[in-house]
Amino acid sequence: MRVRYLVVRAERETALARVRERDGTIEVSGAAVMWDQFADLGALESHVISGEGDPSDVVGRCRAALAGDGLRVEADSWVDDRWPVSVKGVVGWDGRVVVLRNRRGEWELPGGRLDASDASPEAALWREMSEELGIDVEVGELVDSWINDVEGKRVLILTFACIAERPSELVHIDEPVEVDEFDLDTLRHEPIPVGYFRSIAAASVSGTEPVGGPEELIDETLGEAGGSSEKPRSV
Repeated sequence: MRVRYLVVRAERETALARVRERDGTIEVSGAAVMWDQFADLGALESHVISGEGDPSDVVGRCRAALAGDGLRVEADSWVDDRWPVSVKGVVGWDGRVVVLRNRRGEWELPGGRLDASDASPEAALWREMSEELGIDVEVGELVDSWINDVEGKRVLILTFACIAERPSELVHIDEPVEVDEFDLDTLRHEPIPVGYFRSIAAASVSGTEPVGGPEELIDETLGEAGGSSEKPRSV
């Protein structure tokens, strides 16, 4: 790649005068030392151009630097193979599970990205549920893990069963995101990634019996959802 920027170093007295004006002082010995060090750097770095002399000379030095090979830096070929991790929760009432509609028009489970500051995936999910839906969840067991390909980017999805009291109003707090509740029989006819459907089938909904066992539901419904009959992959 080629570095496309230059640093023009001001003349020494011009630079020190600016420091005096900015700081309201005549003592600029520290700035003078820094200028001298920067001047030494300019002798080693081709992108640092001296601003001394006539402006036409400065422009000429800039053009010469841009035209030469001194700004060319060989970049190593590198692929970032780190995948983001998203934590999702299965929560619902009366046999219906809560889902949110994403910007691609699909339904997905509530939750979000695991941040570096989160103490654990469970803590991240508790935070996301509170931020998105304003509900205080009890995060239960990990029921599924799978890889979601989102517009060419692979995301590791960790899905947990959750329990919470039903809020008086179920809406997204911060964004105009559609929130709804479906039972599995209805949800299988909705646009939802197969991985989310499989996770829901593997989880229990708060206050009800499990939403059907994975053995019987996945074989029956994932064919219609366009997915595999493979069992949930837990970790």
